[in-house]
Amino acid sequence: MINVVKFDNSALIDLTSEISFASGQIENALLFGAKNIVTQVVERIRFQGESTGGLKLDTFSAKRDGRYSYDYAKKRRGLGLRVDFVDLTVTGELINDYKVLNTSSERATVGFEDNDSADIAEYQEAYYGDEIFDPSDEEVDETINELEKYILNLLP
Repeated sequence: MINVVKFDNSALIDLTSEISFASGQIENALLFGAKNIVTQVVERIRFQGESTGGLKLDTFSAKRDGRYSYDYAKKRRGLGLRVDFVDLTVTGELINDYKVLNTSSERATVGFEDNDSADIAEYQEAYYGDEIFDPSDEEVDETINELEKYILNLLP
C-alpha cells in the first residue's frame, strides 16, 4: 500500500517555521546540556568523591587518615576541609575552572579553561587510575532526558 501525504501551502509554512525555530535554538539547547553535564560532574566529585566509573577516590598511602595520606589529611583538617572522601577541593580553583568552554550549533565543549587546571586534572586521573572529569553514562543519560524536556518546552 502506498500512502500519500499532501501538505497544503499553509501547513508547509507552519512546518518550516517550526523547523526554523527549533534549529535556531540548537546552540541554546547544547549550552543547556553542557551546563547540566558540568553540574553533575562537579556534584559527583564534591559530594560523592567518585570517579566517572563510580570508584571512590582513595589514597594509595599506607599511612592514612580517611581517604587521604596521613600528612595531607592533617593539612586538610587544618584548613577545615573534610577527609572522609576525596573531593579534589582545597582552594576550589580546579573544580571552578571546569566549565563550558564554547558552544556552536554543532557542539558544546566542556573542560578546563586554564592549562594549569587541565594539567592538575590529568595528574589526578593518572594518580587515581580512572577518569574523573568525563561524564558517566548515567550523567549523559540524565542530561539527554533533561535536554529532551528543554527542547519540547521550546517548541511553539
